[in-house]
Amino acid sequence: MKNHANNKKAYFSIKQTIALTFVAMAGLLAGYYFLLGGTRVFHEIKYQPKVILDSILSDDSVQIDPLLSKCINDPKCNNDSLEKDTMLHEVRYRRYLLKALSDSDLSRQLFNNQLFINVDSFNDSCLISFTFSDTLGISQKTKHRKLNKTQPILWDYYISYSWYYNMPVRPFHTQKKIQSIAKSFATNMEFFTDYPGFLLWTLLIILQFSMFPALILCAWMIIADFKKRFSDIYAAPGKKSMTLRYVVFSAFIIGLYVVSSYFAFFNPTLINNELFYRKMNSILLYISSIVAIAGITCFTGYLLISGTPISDGYSDNNKVARDDVILLNEMNRLFTNLLIISSIILCIVVLTTGSLYTSINSMDFIQKIANDLGYSPLAYHYVYLIAALCTILLLLFFIPAKLRLMDMERRIKEINPEESRLDKPSDIAGILKSIIIVGLPIITGIIHNLITMFTNN
Repeated sequence: MKNHANNKKAYFSIKQTIALTFVAMAGLLAGYYFLLGGTRVFHEIKYQPKVILDSILSDDSVQIDPLLSKCINDPKCNNDSLEKDTMLHEVRYRRYLLKALSDSDLSRQLFNNQLFINVDSFNDSCLISFTFSDTLGISQKTKHRKLNKTQPILWDYYISYSWYYNMPVRPFHTQKKIQSIAKSFATNMEFFTDYPGFLLWTLLIILQFSMFPALILCAWMIIADFKKRFSDIYAAPGKKSMTLRYVVFSAFIIGLYVVSSYFAFFNPTLINNELFYRKMNSILLYISSIVAIAGITCFTGYLLISGTPISDGYSDNNKVARDDVILLNEMNRLFTNLLIISSIILCIVVLTTGSLYTSINSMDFIQKIANDLGYSPLAYHYVYLIAALCTILLLLFFIPAKLRLMDMERRIKEINPEESRLDKPSDIAGILKSIIIVGLPIITGIIHNLITMFTNN
């Protein structure tokens, strides 16, 4: 192995630094334009119990007839027309109360513990529905996708107390399928004012547009610089295609991980059906692609470390070649930089996912769904699952690379226990530090959830 001088030179030249800065700024502008460009990109399903109940009570075929048939078929009230009249009067009186009472009184008297989404028939794919309408342009008709209403949702309504007679009555239950209105916000700030949690999600997405391409380029520069310094190893016959093989292998593992996670653990229906954002599918596609490319880049570097051939100099018990120490020091530097880059990317992904789930669960209609179903379709434990999967995936590449570095250091120490040219010996503190960095995705998810819990309280 050749003697490699200048092993301490900086990774990036001025031109490379300028290139990284340009990529980051271009990504920032692209993220801002793509995410916030245009009008009415944010929307929400309006939870309007007053409108829903008015629709139920005003539909005689749904509300009144089942009541009478139920009472007529009941031997206890066959001859009791008073009970039938009581409920008929109550229905009419409740329709009057919908216009006469304040919202707080309506919630207390007519909505709370009475109006529910039917649990058995609910399907989260019914929440958003788009229709295509013709709009006359200057010269021709053009098709425009129009945000309309939700698919029909089955609502249950229960009456057990008569406000008209101010007394308990025999419980009555009726159902009706009703569409809810999807409201588009005229400006982004109007949406962020109603749901400030989405502002953090938006900033994190823009950050990913800016930061992730720069980090990917940074990682490739570090790997290329490392291979260039040790060209006698990585340009040797049989080793030139090693990096390409590692890229293919990393892409296969990440692709397998993404596909299996998508179908086995992740239910994206409430997110990718554009529940609150018109371009959600495009955002998910971009973020998934850029994170996958970042993962392939970092994991290729880990595999490069794991597959680095061991020098013949290690078998010489009389001395340690200078190049052996330089190689190990540079591999440690490469490993540390890749670990930091991959951990930052995964932490931002987990934080973004956590803020997305938290923000969606703060929306009025989703809160109603969670209350009626007894659970949220986007419960926060999905964030923990994603964080754990990210950590496991990182460990698959982290552990072999770390073991190779520890083995190389052990071999050098066996030859010369007093070797002082090693930059960072693998002591207990160093190992614990690496483990903490690897576990940052899970730690990030836990910290974000704790902060959310305290701020909500």
